[in-house]
Amino acid sequence: TEGGGWKFVHAHAGDSRASLVRDRRLHPLTLDHSLLSYDGPDRHRQLQWEFGNTGVLGRLSPEDRALFDRRNMIAVSLGRVHGTGFSSSGIVVMPGDSIALLSDGIIDNLTNRELLSLLLNINSSDPWAGLRELTGSAYYNSSGGTRDQSKPDDITAQIGIFK
Repeated sequence: TEGGGWKFVHAHAGDSRASLVRDRRLHPLTLDHSLLSYDGPDRHRQLQWEFGNTGVLGRLSPEDRALFDRRNMIAVSLGRVHGTGFSSSGIVVMPGDSIALLSDGIIDNLTNRELLSLLLNINSSDPWAGLRELTGSAYYNSSGGTRDQSKPDDITAQIGIFK
């Protein structure tokens, strides 16, 4: 671009997330498409299809939502009859920015503060070491570490470092 950055375009469906790390801050680029978080135009139909008319989700407190056994049911995905689709957008990334693509196994097992700290430690000279620390921390928390809502599956991370 004219300002010296690069165009980054992404499409997203599901419960993985993309985040931008810029100026030592974490900026979410995508939203969670699970039934508990999704706020799209067909959300009401999705909830009725999955849960009937019980209204169970409307009665859940934020704490109960974090522990709800069906919290990871997907409302938007590719290849489903209900909720098929994706969201997309684009940004300009600048030198020094990083983009992290993170599965729900990372997001659910790390606080935003922990996640940012770990992402800031990933550098272009040895990104593998930082990614191992990131995924290892999420796995530790999912295996009896510090998170009640955690699960040990689907711990995946990718990082793009822009110089």
